[in-house]
Amino acid sequence: MPLRFIAPIPKPHYPKQFKHLGDHLRAKRIDRGLFQKEVAARIGVDTATVTNWELGNTEPEERFIPALIRFLGYNPLPRE
Repeated sequence: MPLRFIAPIPKPHYPKQFKHLGDHLRAKRIDRGLFQKEVAARIGVDTATVTNWELGNTEPEERFIPALIRFLGYNPLPRE
């Protein structure tokens, strides 16, 4: 009997590792089937801002952290 391996198929553009907050944001957005502009509207920022967060080019200002945590459903930030 031949062996058969079963593994989940990775989602396109899904982060392989969660290195920064933008990775968490991208994963949740993909899981929910949302566009960046929809996430931006929910958080109250421009679409380019979400793009920069997801790419790791910029980090969110402190004033946006509560909205990000509400969107994600958890706090991805390391505790100090």
